[in-house]
Amino acid sequence: MGTKKISEETLESINLAVTPAGYRVLVADEPTEEVTKGGIMLPNSAMDLARGTCVLGTVVSLGDLAYSREDMQEYDDWVDPGDTVTFSKYAGIRFRVHGNPVRILNDDEIQAVIKDRSALQ
Repeated sequence: MGTKKISEETLESINLAVTPAGYRVLVADEPTEEVTKGGIMLPNSAMDLARGTCVLGTVVSLGDLAYSREDMQEYDDWVDPGDTVTFSKYAGIRFRVHGNPVRILNDDEIQAVIKDRSALQ
């Protein structure tokens, strides 16, 4: 069990439909595999337990003011569209775009950029 990378076509479709405002970031939640390698369907409670309290997503787009506040301007390592990021399970406002789960997060709700997906288990 794990998450699947979101296709470029899906990200582009979401990007064309929604633009985050101000200091917010639009993130597409990465879908969780609901079936084990052995073919067993997992209930939502098991998937939530396996994912823990953080969630992975792919940055779709940034609002015009994201990471522009004075306390953030001295750093260059903020997120870019296409980055895989992690954030709290309950962060942001969740909804669906073309059937895909997305959320709008405040720029400071993103906890980390995942640079090596193969390191995640």
